[in-house]
Amino acid sequence: MRVDCTLCSPHLRPQPLGLLPCSFRGAPPGAYFSSPDHSAGQGGHWLPGGHQATMMIMDGISMLLGKGKGKDKDGKGKGKDKEKKGKGKGKGPFADHYYVDGKIYNFAEWKLIHPGGDLFFAPASQRDISAAVHAYHENPERLKPILDKYEVKLPEGKEPRDILVKDLGVPTFILPPDFDAVKHVPIYDWEGKGFMKSLRKKIGTPDMKKRIRRADFWFDVVGAALFTLHVLISFPVLAYGMLPCWLWVFLQIVLRQAVAALGHYHCHRTKNGILDWGDALFDIQYIGASVILTDGHVMLHHLYTETPADVKRTVFNFMLTLPRLWRLPLFTLQKFGEFFSGHLFRIGLMLPCYEDAEKCIQKELQIRFARFYMLFELYYCYRTGYLHWWVVQFCLCIWCSMFQIVASHDFEVVREQDEHRGMDWGIHQVTHSLDTYITGIRWVDIWLSAGLSCHRVHHVLPYQRSGFANIVCEDAVKETCKEFDVEWMPTRNRRRNLS
Repeated sequence: MRVDCTLCSPHLRPQPLGLLPCSFRGAPPGAYFSSPDHSAGQGGHWLPGGHQATMMIMDGISMLLGKGKGKDKDGKGKGKDKEKKGKGKGKGPFADHYYVDGKIYNFAEWKLIHPGGDLFFAPASQRDISAAVHAYHENPERLKPILDKYEVKLPEGKEPRDILVKDLGVPTFILPPDFDAVKHVPIYDWEGKGFMKSLRKKIGTPDMKKRIRRADFWFDVVGAALFTLHVLISFPVLAYGMLPCWLWVFLQIVLRQAVAALGHYHCHRTKNGILDWGDALFDIQYIGASVILTDGHVMLHHLYTETPADVKRTVFNFMLTLPRLWRLPLFTLQKFGEFFSGHLFRIGLMLPCYEDAEKCIQKELQIRFARFYMLFELYYCYRTGYLHWWVVQFCLCIWCSMFQIVASHDFEVVREQDEHRGMDWGIHQVTHSLDTYITGIRWVDIWLSAGLSCHRVHHVLPYQRSGFANIVCEDAVKETCKEFDVEWMPTRNRRRNLS
């Protein structure tokens, strides 16, 4: 049976991959939401507690000093455990169970033959993945036979939502206080107004599909060319002094954002080590961490946008609790700790083997390549006497990246009380994400913004494999918004938005 799974490619042999449960652990311990009212489903101004900020910075410093080398309480490594391959989280009889539209499914078998591998299943065990089924598949209706096959009945007296893990299987410090997935995970109405059904008709025509495939191809070609240019700027151009140092810093910032855009969209793709060849390049702007973003970004932020379960609100708001004068140096130091050693430790902790050991090695090499490439850049600048300029570009790149990420959502807006029930997916995503422009040229801005300039379409259609495909589909999304009387807010200028 062919399954149109756009997290993967239906034409490739399945290549499973599993990760230990984690999401957005770039935020050190202590970050949590602070909301006016944390009752079921209600929003608020979620910020970490002020006294926790110091703990976050200390975590970054400990990474810099080389502490916490990924060992458990007994001092033994938790890396690749051949005994655990293909198994769930180990949380009792429901370890491989998932909640979809009010029913429970056991995907212990299916995740291993899923065309995109089991990477998207492993950290999401005992979660509500209804949105993943509907939003990450081009034709979710075709999944019904598979769902019927793996549906299971719960013991008498147990309700479907009772199997959900209350903390989503992620560190509790990146969730609001008293968070309970049973109450706070949003429930979308996929039939209701029919926004997505209407949109799919518009982008499902043969002509549109052809344009999207062409857009995906050229996105990868341009992305590969930009990464090659980045390599040239980082090494030969620097060594021979071919550019003024200020221009070299400027180009580093621009090219890092562009290469991160490539990694951003590859992060959403099938995890087979081939179609997602640029996945690890999401890290190159010093903010991303591809080893964990498949869960934190793809399976949490995109599925639960601007709800209590959206971990991105905490991760990128905790810096606001730092005193203003200390915010810049302390947050930068923490990011350096993560860059220098922290993420290298995490790779060994969070990347258990594929069922196919060869694919495990392939994916791990991709992630490690990106990390060691970035460290080699630092070493190369030190050897060539340009270490101070590397520090300048590092600091500027971090804050340019942070401004772009935070500007893509109204993270600081205090939401009115909202039960997060019965929402239309398309309408919710359009109204809770923002588009920005830098030059006004969409095909250029998609690179300068790390893929965030066409952000609303990206959230409505998170399965799209490239930023160019989002641009191609934007008119269809606008037309659907007009059809359903949804206001399409003007694109925000990056400079004005950050002022």
